[in-house]
Amino acid sequence: MKYNISIISPKTWIHHLAVNEVVLYFYFMLKRKADVQISFNKIDLERINIFFFAWNLPKDAIIPENSIIFQSEDLDKSTGWMFEGGRGSRYIELLNKYKVIDYAEFNLQSDIIKHKRKEFLPLLYCEELKFKFKREKKDYFLFYGILTEHRKNFLNRINKYNVKILDGSELWNYGINRDLSIAESIAILNIHKTDKISKFQSVRCFYSLLNSVPVVTQKFQTSDNQDFYKESVNILDDLSLDSLEKIIDGLDDEKKQKKKIEFFKSHNSEKIFFECLDSLNDL
Repeated sequence: MKYNISIISPKTWIHHLAVNEVVLYFYFMLKRKADVQISFNKIDLERINIFFFAWNLPKDAIIPENSIIFQSEDLDKSTGWMFEGGRGSRYIELLNKYKVIDYAEFNLQSDIIKHKRKEFLPLLYCEELKFKFKREKKDYFLFYGILTEHRKNFLNRINKYNVKILDGSELWNYGINRDLSIAESIAILNIHKTDKISKFQSVRCFYSLLNSVPVVTQKFQTSDNQDFYKESVNILDDLSLDSLEKIIDGLDDEKKQKKKIEFFKSHNSEKIFFECLDSLNDL
């Protein structure tokens, strides 16, 4: 089979970089067994198209029926723009017309997508995404992403510690600057966008884990399928300073952290990836 991974993005929109490593994860996995290309704003009628940021597709786009949408948003009505105006209604329409791969297992339980042609894909280990430079740990925790009030409140609560913040609204906080910041951090902080969200943000965390950088995360919904992550990360009891300090003690235990990382890397990511894709292609 031939695939076209298509990033649908206005030329001046920097936020497509937020899922760059996910695009590359798809690319390197597919490359092991298939003919694959990455494109911007292109629909290839000779290939199976996998769209990132599908809400940016023009209304008059001719989209093949076998196309797949990578669904990267929270489908629990906390993502306000999806339920306001034409862009959101267009995206929901596309999600209900085409096959969907979702980063979050619990999104699949939402009634927003009415059909069954949807699959959860855990983002796991990929050798090709490892840093090409040595990890030299410094003395800070790292948060990168959009600074919502929920996140600001937690970061303010723990300000006795050195926390480096890369605000996702600024262009220079993507790419090599972010990768070096990840590599030099004690651990990545993963905090939900709001207090109404409880899905694990694998899009943020898998890249750090595959590069052997610990993740400290707010509690998240778990199931049997979430074992990929549950045993691989350090889970806060709550968003208090005391809870973080308990986790910090565990971060000093290098043997414990190494075991978590090794558990993450132990899953057969290639097998899981193609099982997900084959299941969709058979529908």
